[in-house]
Amino acid sequence: MALYENPFVNLTAFTLSMWVQTDTTNNVHTPFSYATVTVSDELYITVQPDKMEFWLHKRKGPSPITCMSTIKMDQQKWFYYLYHFLHSDGISSFIYFNEIPFVLDDQFHHICVTWTNVDGKFSFYLDGISKSQGTRRSGHVIQKGTVVLGQMQSSYKGGFERVQSHQGKLTSVNMWDKVLTPNEVTTIANKCSTAQGNVIKWSDFQNKISGNAKMIYSRFCDGKLP
Repeated sequence: MALYENPFVNLTAFTLSMWVQTDTTNNVHTPFSYATVTVSDELYITVQPDKMEFWLHKRKGPSPITCMSTIKMDQQKWFYYLYHFLHSDGISSFIYFNEIPFVLDDQFHHICVTWTNVDGKFSFYLDGISKSQGTRRSGHVIQKGTVVLGQMQSSYKGGFERVQSHQGKLTSVNMWDKVLTPNEVTTIANKCSTAQGNVIKWSDFQNKISGNAKMIYSRFCDGKLP
């Protein structure tokens, strides 16, 4: 686990990029979570055997309203579901991908999310390809809080459960305070770009590791670098 407090004060747009490798120890892997004092699930990504979830400003509410779309990839049909929870404070959403066991294949995969509060537009990328887009949480401002790599924050800076921890490897976690273009995201994924974010950069975490996490040298970029 790595914990990073107050990387920013207010954020109105972002690109979150990371390389993730998972094993089959856990059913729920949480490579990235961001919590504020008032909302523990402000921003997080999970990888599971049958889905990937991206949440922004998740809050409790009644039963979800569901819509479904179909995406074709590798000659198969891939589904994503947009669940939105209606409540007095607005709407929270996540994306549900069905049938993605290839993510749990012991290989590194590039995951990226972009979002802006101007119109709420987001894009969810896997290995440099946008798998879903939509508009959610326009006008929302992400307040200062804490990033935790490798654990879900069920409470602010706490509430950690082993069953939600990331089991595997994680590298090149970066965040920018703007929306990168699709071409820029594809370049990061295909060329294994070493560009670092201007809000959160991978080197920020080198002295913030605790628990059973350890830093190792990886050659996963071999063959991708120009």
